[in-house]
Amino acid sequence: MLHFARPKAAHFQEEDLNEVIEKSLAILQAKFKKGNIGLAFERGKELPRLHIDSHQIQQVLINLMLNAIQAMTRGGILTLRTFPENGEGVALEVRDTGVGIPRDHLKKIFDPFFTTKSEGTGLGLSISLKILNNHGATLDVSSEEGKGSTFTIHFPAGGSRGV
Repeated sequence: MLHFARPKAAHFQEEDLNEVIEKSLAILQAKFKKGNIGLAFERGKELPRLHIDSHQIQQVLINLMLNAIQAMTRGGILTLRTFPENGEGVALEVRDTGVGIPRDHLKKIFDPFFTTKSEGTGLGLSISLKILNNHGATLDVSSEEGKGSTFTIHFPAGGSRGV
């Protein structure tokens, strides 16, 4: 709750997004060893380095991946994909084959304290969105019930706003 109210100051530096993703995956490695969740990481080649706070972006990635894992109650595949976008920008997709998000919930998922889970605070996505906004990035979501969800982060060319 304190992080939501008073987020830590960002420490921006040039980073390779694929390396930040690798570190995030290492943190969650045990979650993928349960046997029913597969992982695919499609690394974009020759991506420009981004001016980001790697720890904050890791927090966003871990939140998105944990949500995806929790949505795949019967197992499935979590796919991460990076690719160049709009000349010098970079996009990152986090896609799952889980239960999907009901259409009436899509408008609320970034609202603080909105959750459909029995555990949790409902702050993960709102904090993630705040972090990404601070980086000048945007976050899109598409979802189909019974088929899964895709969250796409769009990092701007040249990195962050550094606000």
